[in-house]
Amino acid sequence: MKKSQVKIKEISHQKRRARYTIKLDNGDVFGISEDVLLTSGIASGDTIDQDRIDEVLNLEYKSKIYNSALHLLHYRTRSKYELTSRLLEKDYPLSAVKSVIEQLESMGYVNDRQFVKAFIRDSVNLKKMGPYGIRNALQRYKVSSNFVDQELEAIYHEFPIPSIIQSLLDKKKIQQNKKLDKQTLTRLINFLKRKGYFWEHIEPILIEKGLI
Repeated sequence: MKKSQVKIKEISHQKRRARYTIKLDNGDVFGISEDVLLTSGIASGDTIDQDRIDEVLNLEYKSKIYNSALHLLHYRTRSKYELTSRLLEKDYPLSAVKSVIEQLESMGYVNDRQFVKAFIRDSVNLKKMGPYGIRNALQRYKVSSNFVDQELEAIYHEFPIPSIIQSLLDKKKIQQNKKLDKQTLTRLINFLKRKGYFWEHIEPILIEKGLI
């Protein structure tokens, strides 16, 4: 059975940037982006059936999800899990979101390894965080523990933990070879633990600097 066909009566540019209105001779009207217009290859005067219309509309829907993802990535890099979750919050279907995420991965816009590397580098350089704190912070992003292990090893090889802790002591104006009273020592230890350092990282520095 031959499928019902309609003719594209007009394709006109909208006031909105890079958007076009498609008018069919049966009175139906829908809008698509310039990218979808070029990708689909449809033109004024073409005769198309419902399957072709659905194909174009699916391309438009996917384009909408893609642009939403790019908008989120514009602010900062995101893990695959985080970006997927944010798109699903917009009520996009999972199958369409997965398709867009795969496309972004193939383009290098979504890369969990690079996300972990950037997150850890910023955490160390800007916040002077320790490994325990960084691991905890990364849990919400559902990234590979192998990536985390490897990047933590790399960053603390480049910036040794004792040096980072020393920089925190300097910022607190802690003088060397001057024993700290119990209250000050407790506050300092708790501060370093909140930064994500274990006692095994903290104690040697306190002893070496003559603080305990």
